[in-house]
Formats: sequence, C-alpha cells, structure tokens
Amino acid sequence: EIMRAFALVALLFGVSFAATTCNNPLLESMAVPFGLTIPAAPAAHVDFTVCKNLNSYNTCCTAEMMGNLTTDWEALKNQTTQAMGLAAYYFKQAVSALGNQYPKLVNAINRMFNGMSSAVLVMMQHYSGLFCYMCDANWASYWNADKTIMYFSSETCDSLVNSFSEYLHGFDDLIQAFSDYGLPGTPSTVKI
Repeated sequence: EIMRAFALVALLFGVSFAATTCNNPLLESMAVPFGLTIPAAPAAHVDFTVCKNLNSYNTCCTAEMMGNLTTDWEALKNQTTQAMGLAAYYFKQAVSALGNQYPKLVNAINRMFNGMSSAVLVMMQHYSGLFCYMCDANWASYWNADKTIMYFSSETCDSLVNSFSEYLHGFDDLIQAFSDYGLPGTPSTVKI
C-alpha cells in the first residue's frame, strides 16, 4: 500500500511539474534558430490564429511566438513547394529525353517522383502538427522520462509509413527496370 501511494504521489508530482514548466525539448530546440523567448510557465491565450485548439488552454507559446513561427513555417512551406515544382520541371525534362526507349524506366521514375511529392506533403502536415504540439503545456506526456524519446500514436506512424509506400514501390520498379533493360545499377549493385 505504501509503495502504491508513493508511486501515485510521484506520478502526480511529475504530471503537475510537467504542466507548470515549459522545458519541452522540441520547443527548446526551436528557441535559438527562431529567436524565441520561452515563457517559464504555461499561460492561457485566446489570440492564436494557428493551433486554435490551444486557445483558452495553458500553453508554452505566446501569440508573438506563434506569429513568428507561423511566418517562418509559411516561408519554409513556400520554399519546399517551389523546390518541388522546380525539381518536377527538370525531372520531366530529363524523363522526356529518355523518350520511348525505356518505358518501364520512365514509368518507375514517374511513380517514384509522384510518391516522393505525396510523402513530402504528408511530412509537412505532420510537421505542422509538431509545430502546435511544441506549445502544448502537457508536452511531458509525449516523452520518456529522460526526454530522449518522443512518442507518437500508431496512426501517426502508419500515416507516415503509408505516405512513403508509393515512392518505395516506384523505387522497386526502378530497380526492376534497370535489371530488365540490363542497365548498370541492377539490384545486385544498388545499396540502400
């Protein structure tokens, strides 16, 4: 009985401590690159335009922090979208040069590139979820005790894995096409 009581007190102390500090490792890792001043303790806000689900709850972000992070996040999304568009343009130019000589290779590269584009979009969605998570005052419930492992739901992991499946199938098709056409880089020589 004493051990159970002690464990309950320790658990409650740990939960209450985590909810009253803002030393989330993810948020701390963003402080220097983004010039953030992290509040010492969570506070309620009602003016978040992003992560609206956190309005009226204690969070470790301020409206100013959210504004700065949102601006930087939008810039990163725009740069990523532009880079993907540029890569798609050059990719299509290179593939068109292959003409009809290697149709399996062209199809495999197309499948791989389309899969990569989809995976990048899914990754960006997950990053925006992490963006909101790092302000969550209950951040400690997502980490192990020594803050070295962050926990995700199985749905999140499944979604990430599934987002890469088309890319990976395209990669398999690419290796098979290289083999079918007798091109250098057949499965026996390609290392992943």
